Amino acid sequence: MSDEPRAPSRIIIQAEALAWLEANPAPPGASVVTSLPDVSECSHLDLEGWKEWFVAAAQRVIAWTPREGVSIFFQSDIRHDGMLVDKGYLVMKAAEREGAKVLWHKIVCRKPPGTIAFGRPSWSHMLCIAHEVRPTPKRPGPDVMPDAGFMP
Repeated sequence: MSDEPRAPSRIIIQAEALAWLEANPAPPGASVVTSLPDVSECSHLDLEGWKEWFVAAAQRVIAWTPREGVSIFFQSDIRHDGMLVDKGYLVMKAAEREGAKVLWHKIVCRKPPGTIAFGRPSWSHMLCIAHEVRPTPKRPGPDVMPDAGFMP
């Protein structure tokens, strides 16, 4: 067996995520990048039921991720019945319940700054959650990203 480090790899899995996580233990060093469904995509749940489901699902993702890995959530807030639903808060609530740490929380502009947006805000959250705190990066990158890049 070689002591040389392996090149990073990426595996994309298209499946019902929570069932897949339940059936497949995390390989060492695995990380997750995800975006959990919006309440509009869960028509069988009312808003409060969806919030509970969302926090439990985020907590399950965090719990599945090995200690050396991270869970990255890309989430856009919504407006529902005149109020803002902050998905970044829901992810942080899941992290707190799991005893995990928020390593970073970035804002990603969906529209140029100053744009008036109806429905959902013109920016998204990108949060990195881990079981353990890591050393502060020497080059951490921007806290506000000007755009999300190409989104099919």
